[in-house]
Amino acid sequence: NSEAEALEKKLSEAEEIYRAALGEANKAAADLQGADADLRNANEELIRAQGDGRIIEDKLSSLNAQKDSMLREKENASGRIALFEEAQKRAEADAQRVQLEIEKTEGELTALNAGATELLSLREQIRSRSEEINLELVTVAKDTEAAKRSIEELELRKSTQSNRVKSINSEISLIEEQSELLKKSVEDAKREAQELRAKAAETEEAVNALINARNELEKSMAQMNTAEREKTHEREKLSSELVRLEERKNNMQREYEELINMLFEQYELTKAQAEELGIVIEDMAEAKRRLTEIKGAIRKLGSINVGAIEEYKEVSERYEFLKEQIGDVEKSKSELQNIISDLTASMSERFLVQFNKINEQFKLSFADFFGGGRGEIILENPDDCLESPIEIKIQPPGKSVQNINLFSGGEKSLAAMALLFSVLKVTPSPFCIYDEVEAALDDVNVERFAKYMRKMTDKTQFISITHRRGTMEEADVLYGVTMQEKGVSKLLELQSAELAQKMGLE
Repeated sequence: NSEAEALEKKLSEAEEIYRAALGEANKAAADLQGADADLRNANEELIRAQGDGRIIEDKLSSLNAQKDSMLREKENASGRIALFEEAQKRAEADAQRVQLEIEKTEGELTALNAGATELLSLREQIRSRSEEINLELVTVAKDTEAAKRSIEELELRKSTQSNRVKSINSEISLIEEQSELLKKSVEDAKREAQELRAKAAETEEAVNALINARNELEKSMAQMNTAEREKTHEREKLSSELVRLEERKNNMQREYEELINMLFEQYELTKAQAEELGIVIEDMAEAKRRLTEIKGAIRKLGSINVGAIEEYKEVSERYEFLKEQIGDVEKSKSELQNIISDLTASMSERFLVQFNKINEQFKLSFADFFGGGRGEIILENPDDCLESPIEIKIQPPGKSVQNINLFSGGEKSLAAMALLFSVLKVTPSPFCIYDEVEAALDDVNVERFAKYMRKMTDKTQFISITHRRGTMEEADVLYGVTMQEKGVSKLLELQSAELAQKMGLE
């Protein structure tokens, strides 16, 4: 036990060392996981930054393309302006040439003063031509102004795009700086992760060494436990042997006391008196056999009972009385069984009659409620109709399913109402109370249910608790409870049938 306690103490110390090493290993693993998580986050940020850089590069390429397109438009506009300027120069030259011709012609008219009519006509033609040329000059001037305005707009757009490009370039440089920082942080994280991995490897080696030491301790502990179990087994074996010997001792003591008691009870001898007699039994089996024969002969003699005759007379009278009572009970039992059989037969007959009537009415009611189809109730065990389960088979129009458990709540409710009205048709009740039986039905089936209940009012008075409008429309009297003042309920009554009759609605 002392060696076991010492080993347990060593084992607990080793377990504490192992737990401490395991805690350090777990901490190192947690640090490694944290570093890996930081590395993953840095990689994700780098990927996001690279994605943002690609997006900005795409934007920059798009803006460069727009810039090139605007430059091409500017070049085209400059070419058109140059063409317009050349056309203006040609028109001005033509105008100067025409003006010279006019002056020359006027000089000739002044000098010659002949052919006035033809010269005037020529002058008018030249003047009209001059006006056309002036109109063309005005048009060219307007086109030139429009081209200049287009150039100014293009220059403005170019400056705006240049500013935007500068902004995007600054954003790109900022993102590149952030990307460099992220790369640096990723490298730092990788370096830290490598350090943590190295530390984790060292810690793992230490943990493995501690685990090997613990395994050695556990091995030695197992050997000690084996030896302890062997010693414990031996001790238990000796204890069981001691218990067996103690039990044998108690049994022998009990047999000794029983022998002493039997000696006194049967032979009225004490131990000392028996020892004085000194009877020696040579053959125990023969002595026991002879003793059994003597006891049997004594039992055969029996005891003398002087009141046996009176006891026999009383027992005989009691026997005759009980026999007569048993006969009466058996006769009553037979009569009761016959009555039960008659009642069962009568109940079965009446049940089958009512069952068939209800089944016929259920077929009609089901067709009325569902607008067609087939419904019936079937006894699963017709030979024992009073104990037989009843199966409801329905088949609405357009459906092939017959088991009622496969239908919706509204269809089940409608089928149950059809069966209830079938029972009321066979055995009408003075009044019937419904509590929101049509809650699961749609408006069309609610109206159908209310009209069918209206047809049954010739034999049964219906009280329906409902919130459906179709049912309330068919009611003769409506009752409602309102609370106009807090805590004070008031009953309202509306004779809808009399009101409808007075208003001429029926």
